Amino acid sequence: LNRGKLPVVVGGTGLYLDALQNGLFDEPPRKASVRRHFEKQLVEIGAETLWQQLHEMDPDYASRFHFNDEKKLARAFEILELTGLPPTKAFAKLRDPFDIPRVRVILSRPREILYGRINQRVIQMIED
Repeated sequence: LNRGKLPVVVGGTGLYLDALQNGLFDEPPRKASVRRHFEKQLVEIGAETLWQQLHEMDPDYASRFHFNDEKKLARAFEILELTGLPPTKAFAKLRDPFDIPRVRVILSRPREILYGRINQRVIQMIED
């Protein structure tokens, strides 16, 4: 931008695009001892009970995933332990990496056309 160039970001995963659009989460560094504590809790009291506890503290965040997603569940409690904030409030403190206006353009095709093209490429790869 300082050189008068307009950056164009194409493709990538939703995570990259979301970070560019909404900013980055200054998450606390992972701490093995805290993670082990909550992994132990998963075994001792079960994922569903731990998820219920999370749901009582942060229903918005808990509703984003199933209680069987133990990695997200353990990370949610790790964030809570390390920041003192429920994940939803911790994520609300996103930092915006850019102080410029942005425009998002999404190009998409109807699913049947997209799948047809994917199938054609797979057939071509098999034949080659």
